[in-house]
Amino acid sequence: MQLTHERRYRIATHAVGANGLVRPSALLGFLEDAAGEHAATWRLAYHDLVPRGLMWVLTRYHLRLLRAPGYAEEIRVLTWPSARHGRFATRDFEVTDAAGELIALATTGWMVLDVRTRRPRSLGDVVPREFVLDRRALADPFEPLPELALPERAVELPVMVRDLDLNWHVNH
Repeated sequence: MQLTHERRYRIATHAVGANGLVRPSALLGFLEDAAGEHAATWRLAYHDLVPRGLMWVLTRYHLRLLRAPGYAEEIRVLTWPSARHGRFATRDFEVTDAAGELIALATTGWMVLDVRTRRPRSLGDVVPREFVLDRRALADPFEPLPELALPERAVELPVMVRDLDLNWHVNH
């Protein structure tokens, strides 16, 4: 099995904003889609884990956007599982344009949860040790986020069914 996975996307009208450039949430969706395709080749995707009572949960993103691609532009997403830290797995991404120019870098943090208990499971119980390529697109150790003393402002966002993913989690 391959430790890297490549997927090409053409930026559609529904993925861009009024400026004609890809929306960050759409770009993150492309990354998540490529990650899911790669996990499927190892039988570690959503439809492989749910019958086992397990699910992947995306816990952190770090995206460095060097240039936002525009409508009808083709991009290439390269992804690989990059490290393991206790109960967390990281997966990294490089996004290039049709000319091969780097336009985005990303790293993500993931956990495997027990569907019934919603508690983390050991990666060793689910993911083969060889499912790691020791290479990072962005070196982010995903340290715990600092606690805010007092927020400067608060905004309430209602969660709609359209905002939920397959795990019934709000995504992006």
